[in-house]
Amino acid sequence: MTLRQQMDQLISVGVAELAGISSDAFGKLADGLDDDGVVCVHPDLVAPSLLAPLLRHDAKPGFVVEDMTDLDEFGPIGSVHLPDRPVYLVRGVDGGDDLLDWTPNAALSETLGRGRTPLTISEGISWLLQDSGRLEANRCFMCVGSRNVTARGVDARTPAIWISRVLDATVLPDATPPRWAGAGPGTTTRGWASPRPRAASDMHRVRHPRVEVDTVGRMSTGEVERTAEQFFDGFPGGLKLYAAVEGSVRDIGDASVHVTKSQIAFRRRKAFAYVSRPGQ
Repeated sequence: MTLRQQMDQLISVGVAELAGISSDAFGKLADGLDDDGVVCVHPDLVAPSLLAPLLRHDAKPGFVVEDMTDLDEFGPIGSVHLPDRPVYLVRGVDGGDDLLDWTPNAALSETLGRGRTPLTISEGISWLLQDSGRLEANRCFMCVGSRNVTARGVDARTPAIWISRVLDATVLPDATPPRWAGAGPGTTTRGWASPRPRAASDMHRVRHPRVEVDTVGRMSTGEVERTAEQFFDGFPGGLKLYAAVEGSVRDIGDASVHVTKSQIAFRRRKAFAYVSRPGQ
């Protein structure tokens, strides 16, 4: 797919709407990129937990499993340096089928030894948003480029994307959820996705009049955001709920508020709370 086709695909599945910008503005975020690679959505533009439901398998949406609800806290590992722009390219992506059943730590060492770099969870989802057929049943892939560092150290979980056969009250069967596997000895999985090293030319900010970074690190597009009052116009009960949530958030500490067409997000380094209109 060409660069323009990939951007159109991301728009068609709803990424521009989640970013809170128009289709035209979203398309311009690719200015300066070439046609060689997969267009990836930076997690500061749209968090991976919000991208996951845009995935489709047999017309069913993707989801994040209940034991991975902190997915957005998984950032790039030390050897992974994301380009400082809202959308960027990764090149030569491989699902890592030749590393079937390797442990996460062993697979990471092998990947780096081959002169490649591990895929992050946002990059993995972006890759599949362009072509969901890249993911096959019983052929999941891990995204060891994303890990969660906590006060206790590095979280043992490694995000994975696979086709689930689970059916319960909170998930759909045969959909595509980001899940996880442990990183230590004795843990095996299917494959390890990796691209070639991210191009040095992509690492530096491409100055674009519509793209800046705000004080809490969220990438902004320069478009005027709506207010909470505008978002909940016609839904007074929703506005009252929003006010209660905002008050609770402020009691904890400072946070930025980001209003999109579909939700209001409270963010610090990453989004941690959301409010939507009734029925959404």
